[in-house]
Formats: sequence, structure tokens, C-alpha cells
Amino acid sequence: EAGHDGVRLFEMPVVEREQMHPAIVEQRAHVRVAIEDGGNRLVWSFDQNRQPERLVDEAFADLGGMQRWDLAQWGRQVRQTVLRHCGLPVCVGIAPTKTLAKLANHVAKQQRQGDGVIVWQQAAHWQPQLAQTEVEAIWGIGRRLGRQLRVLQIDTAADLAAAHLPTLRKQFSVSVERIARELNGVACLGY
Repeated sequence: EAGHDGVRLFEMPVVEREQMHPAIVEQRAHVRVAIEDGGNRLVWSFDQNRQPERLVDEAFADLGGMQRWDLAQWGRQVRQTVLRHCGLPVCVGIAPTKTLAKLANHVAKQQRQGDGVIVWQQAAHWQPQLAQTEVEAIWGIGRRLGRQLRVLQIDTAADLAAAHLPTLRKQFSVSVERIARELNGVACLGY
């Protein structure tokens, strides 16, 4: 309910949170704890040697070494586990990089039909989506940087993936270069 009013989870100072209706604060706190606890149980049950990167509403897992697994089935199991433990419906994006996994997850959320899981293992899987994705929609780009990229006629994720990497680094930053590399399937952001 508070989210519909533009309040983002745990962004407001404690004093403001305490002035809100107690049921809303309690519900919001419960959602955050449930996501972190559920995500923690889920990732730790998958691989106890790797600590998950925990965010409020998402988690990344390094699936290296799982090439022989049915990743779509694993993604469906993740969805079922989170729903069972947290009561929250989620979508799963699986790809060679964090940037592509975020995009795959976004596509899974947009699909009206399907199982909520997108697996991109080869460039042929994600390249069509890159051509349809506005540059501003890429994780780490945003509106301000997107405007600057559009001046260079980099309008889509496909344009950014095809851009000259040294130019991106020189005109913007190593971060933009890394995002372009990630869109090409080269993991640069680590786990």
C-alpha cells in the first residue's frame, strides 16, 4: 500500500516510518525479511560455499558448473521455493552475465503466458531482445546517460553492445564499457 504512494522500501527515515499506519510498516518489514530469508535459504541450499549478493528484491547466483543441468527447470524450482517460503511470486532470468540476467528477468515479467523463467545461454537467445530494448532500460544506464548515448546514435541495447568499446570508455567510463561487454555475454561485474 505504501509502495503505491511512491514510498520505496526502507528509504524513509525511521521517524517517518513510525508515523505511518503500523500495519503498513509491519507488512513492509515482513516482506523485506521474507525476501532476504527466503532468498538466503534458497541460495544456501543450492551452494553453501557461495554467499549470495542480497538486495531488497533480487538475488544473483553464480550458476557456473551447472551446464549439464536443465536451467529452465532449476529456475522453475527457484520460483516454487520462493513462493512456498515467502508467499511471493517471482520471475527468474538466467544468462551468462548479471546485465543479461536482469534483462531476461524483465522479459519474464512482461510475458503474459509462460512459466516466468527465461534462460539465455547463447547470443542467438538474447540478441533479438537487445534490438527491442531502449538504451535507457538497461541496468546501469538510466535516463541521463541514455540521453548522452542517444546523441551518439546508441538508441538500443543492441547499439550499445555493438559500440566501439574504447570510445565508450573514453567518452563515458569503464562502467559503460563493462555494461556493453556484459550485453555481449562477457561477465564483468562478478559475483
